Amino acid sequence: MRKIVLVYGGTSLLENQKERIKEKAKDFNLSDAEIIIQQGIALDKYDNLNDERILLKDQIHSLRQTLEKKESTIDSILRKEKYGEKLLGELKALYPQVVGASYSETYLYHDTISTDVRSEIIIIDTKSKLSNSTKTKIKNWVKKRLNSDNVKVIFE
Repeated sequence: MRKIVLVYGGTSLLENQKERIKEKAKDFNLSDAEIIIQQGIALDKYDNLNDERILLKDQIHSLRQTLEKKESTIDSILRKEKYGEKLLGELKALYPQVVGASYSETYLYHDTISTDVRSEIIIIDTKSKLSNSTKTKIKNWVKKRLNSDNVKVIFE
């Protein structure tokens, strides 16, 4: 009896695939030969490693996007914390009697309104008392500057 050893490389063969190969041997008048199929280089583990590598890359990409969004949110919060300082510089140029400014975003809660109202609160400190018309001008300027009608301006 002849012996034929087939060594292959690639992804692993299933048992039914191996049986079909042995059946094909009959087409070549090899029905009396013993056919032995051996795995040479198996690429299955490389395919699995490649799939895992792609999955990890996708996860890293997703985590990077999440991190960038969080960093953007933090930057936005930090900019708002310094917004009072920016307003102070602009207000002092227009009204030299302004010596301090504070900015904050908050929500106003009312017992008669079911939804919360987001509001911005500005506290302005002056070295001398401002006239009512100047206060009105500052309030209007702040509303325009912040592009919001939900602004509360408090003078101290």
